[in-house]
Amino acid sequence: MPLATRLEILSSVVAEPTIATQLSVAVFAAWVLMCFSLGVYRLYFHPLAQFPGDKLAAVTGWVETYHDVFRGGQLIFKLEEWHAKYGPIVRISPWEVHIADADFVDVLFSSNSRFDKKVEWKYRFGIPHSTFDTIEHRHHRVRRSAVAPFFSKQKITGITEYISYKAQRLCNRLEAEYKTRGQPVNLNQCLTALTFDIITHYVFAHSFEYMERPNFDAPFINAAKSLATTLHIMGHFPWLLAALQSLPRPVSLAMNPTMGAIFAFHDALENQIRAIKSGANDSHRDVAHKTVFNELINSDLPPEEKALERLKHEAQAAASIVAGGIETTATALAKASFFILDNPQIKAKLAAELATVFPDPYRTPPLATLEALPYLGGVVNEVLRMTIGISSRTIRKSRTGPVPYGDRMIPDGYYFSMTTYYTHRDAAVWEAPDEFRPERWLQGQGRPLAPNGQPLAKYLVPFGRGPRMCLGLNLARAELFIGLAVLFRRCDFELFDTTREAVDMRADYFIPFPSPTTEGVRVLVK
Repeated sequence: MPLATRLEILSSVVAEPTIATQLSVAVFAAWVLMCFSLGVYRLYFHPLAQFPGDKLAAVTGWVETYHDVFRGGQLIFKLEEWHAKYGPIVRISPWEVHIADADFVDVLFSSNSRFDKKVEWKYRFGIPHSTFDTIEHRHHRVRRSAVAPFFSKQKITGITEYISYKAQRLCNRLEAEYKTRGQPVNLNQCLTALTFDIITHYVFAHSFEYMERPNFDAPFINAAKSLATTLHIMGHFPWLLAALQSLPRPVSLAMNPTMGAIFAFHDALENQIRAIKSGANDSHRDVAHKTVFNELINSDLPPEEKALERLKHEAQAAASIVAGGIETTATALAKASFFILDNPQIKAKLAAELATVFPDPYRTPPLATLEALPYLGGVVNEVLRMTIGISSRTIRKSRTGPVPYGDRMIPDGYYFSMTTYYTHRDAAVWEAPDEFRPERWLQGQGRPLAPNGQPLAKYLVPFGRGPRMCLGLNLARAELFIGLAVLFRRCDFELFDTTREAVDMRADYFIPFPSPTTEGVRVLVK
């Protein structure tokens, strides 16, 4: 074919685009126009447009994803920047406002609240049928009512002797294995084993005896903490979790060998449910209480709420909650130990007070006696303030009408949230919020007040409040009072190469994570 002819054909093709090319251009132009229109709507006409905040975050949820996923749990610190710039209420996504005003706890945690949780987070733990991930308020209330009595103050009082026994056993090991060796022990590790044994004994009537393992190794908790770092990925990309859950176990184990401990724990719980339902399991008869699954199966819940698949999710939720409860309580114990040992005056005051009711270091006083100690109570409250427990945002949505904040109204159907990290560090409430001060809880004849005249206790919300308050608060407080009392009455510790870096939060993965370079709170047993 002559060159001139070829050039003529080529020029005609360039001059007259194909129908496919024209369609692609039209689709792209329509997409750009749609994105532009959506951005304009979200910025200026959306029901949340009245609230200040970062413009890009108001337009797209990818800002939240960037800080959560790609920066590794750093959104919690970006919120601090936004509040410093825009004020106490900030729009942080197209669908959510975040509030950094400690007085808003009266609304968020009201005992009469009927708020729902964030539906988009229903699948991030992979247990959508559990009480923990039940979105709608009324449904959650039904499910929670069946298990709440199991965690009552009266029921927890019944296992305080076991908590004391395990705390004394821990001290026995520390003194026998570390006192003469001159080698440091990682308190985070041994306290995790302690709380794991206590919680599994209480909830499942079966202690895994992690505290007897070499170096207090806790495989399930180690695996759970590793999985926690993927939580934001699963929350923002739920399809990925569904894909991973569809994989055969051998493939999952090949990809992540630590999953073996998770699978083994889940299997043990599922087997316990099957045995209880069939009447073959009577392990609860060997202890002074039934298991949480006995309570559920024998409750007044309708039959569909007792189906195996639903209870399996509840079992896995229990495992997740156990992991969270273990990690938060163990972290609180380790943090308290750091702050006590880092300040000789605090250590001396605590030791002197404990000696008044704890003359024999091997015979633990009743929980009520320990709870009546003012300074120990101040230490427990202060560490709960600084530990935070759950670092992720508490997100709610109203179905019944707008929610007031000052002279503004948060429209129903849209999310509003708070973060305990900010409530517990609000300088308007807490003097020197980054300092560990048990004395702040001893002012005002045992009823300390914030600068605004409100009780300090109003702003202490490590377990939340209201209809969705953490079920484990009574157990956690019992472990803190007894654990700290026994540890500091029995053992003489000295910090070993440990700084504040070991206890300060550096990332939010549902629970606070410290700097990845820290080795935890390490001590010498003197």
